[in-house]
Amino acid sequence: MTDRTATPRPAQRLGSAIIIPFPIRSGGAGGRAPSNRLGLRDRIETLTWAAMVATPSGYSRVNICNGGPDPEIGDFVLIYEDGREWASYGVSREGSRFCAWPTSGAAGILGRFDTLREALDAVMAQPRRRRRSRALHVR
Repeated sequence: MTDRTATPRPAQRLGSAIIIPFPIRSGGAGGRAPSNRLGLRDRIETLTWAAMVATPSGYSRVNICNGGPDPEIGDFVLIYEDGREWASYGVSREGSRFCAWPTSGAAGILGRFDTLREALDAVMAQPRRRRRSRALHVR
């Protein structure tokens, strides 16, 4: 994904056993991941929210999208309403905060939030968009 490299750590001895630690991925300053990436905890929280809140409320899909190799493009969550082919909302990490926005229209952003759950709940607080009927009405 990114040009993060594993930082080797020395093995430790505990009696006759040798403990070999897992490598730590270093990304940004101080060995931390870049500030626009979703961590494992964020991803678990998103999937839990999707199953417990979004799906029963009429959202058909929640996708976690990886930003790819470009460090300027961070990870983001796309939230799809039932019957829609395109995502209705997005959520991304911006440093220690999260930004929620509608994917269409001129509404700007829903806001910047201290927690991922607050950003996801801001999406749920939005009025549902009415879906245009594709059926042909003949009089």
